[in-house]
Amino acid sequence: MLGYQAVAAAPRRARGRHRARTVPLGGRRNRQAGGVYGTILASALLIVMDTRLDPHPVDDALWIVMTALAAAAMHAHVHSVGTPGRPPRRVLYDLVTGLAGEWPLLASVLPTAALLLLAAGTPLTAYTAVYAALVVNAARLLGWGVLTGRRGGRSWPAAFLAGTGEVAIGVGIIAVTAAVK
Repeated sequence: MLGYQAVAAAPRRARGRHRARTVPLGGRRNRQAGGVYGTILASALLIVMDTRLDPHPVDDALWIVMTALAAAAMHAHVHSVGTPGRPPRRVLYDLVTGLAGEWPLLASVLPTAALLLLAAGTPLTAYTAVYAALVVNAARLLGWGVLTGRRGGRSWPAAFLAGTGEVAIGVGIIAVTAAVK
């Protein structure tokens, strides 16, 4: 009670108009967005790999994981630098804790990397592993959309439509990536 009164009685300037709004690490919204971003990132990277001419599934899996790590680190860095009132000495701490909060993005590329690694240790070809990963990623995007729709209070048909929309957006991004290649 005393703490509340002290804040309420303090002048407006002292309370700080530009308080940083933080989202708890691994919050539901972050998990869903990170899962979608990571799945689309992994799929787009699969499209630009040329597995028919020069298959290296272990290198490709490592490339996908390292690219996701770089994207997560950049996202955490932008949030750290873009937070008003943060002293510069906290940037490294914020980067590390922000990177920990980006675990859904990192975790969502692991199934794709696992399928590529499976191609390295089995008779499965890298080409087949890429197409299997694309099918799995499309199913995961559908699942993310249905989950998001249901959590948002939509009916099953509306949630399925939202999932189909996520798949369409993912396919559109992948098509643009393939066209640029």
